[in-house]
Amino acid sequence: MRIFEVSEQNHLKRLFLLTLFYGLILGIIGGSVRTVIFINQDNYLSYNLSRAIYYHFRYLVNHYLIIATVVCAVLALSTHFIKRLRDFILPVFISSGLFLAGGYYLNKEVFPGFYEIKSLIGNSVFGISCLLTGFFIYRNFRPTFNFIKKSLDER
Repeated sequence: MRIFEVSEQNHLKRLFLLTLFYGLILGIIGGSVRTVIFINQDNYLSYNLSRAIYYHFRYLVNHYLIIATVVCAVLALSTHFIKRLRDFILPVFISSGLFLAGGYYLNKEVFPGFYEIKSLIGNSVFGISCLLTGFFIYRNFRPTFNFIKKSLDER
């Protein structure tokens, strides 16, 4: 049994490539603009600090590339799968609430460095566990959520 048809696979490939393309373009533009602002504020050109300019350019462009690519991927995939996953919107909100509530404490106390490997792995494991918890709650309390969905549809 195939999960996706061939035409849908081609659509997903094209969507993935467009997401990477837009993420790269937006990341490079955002990082470059931020670098120019940073360099002009601190007068790096007047002190001839070319290595510092290069370091900040590389750091900020990489930072904005990651952010822009992830945001574009999430937006593209959410718009593609929103019709198929209509019933799972409520568990995603539950999972997001769990992730935000617990993630704030974890990132403040346990994982203070955002880009450290310990923090990335810990946040990934915590995010997946929140997502699985949201789906578990939704699966076990489906009649309650169906009642809420029907009452919202009547309005």
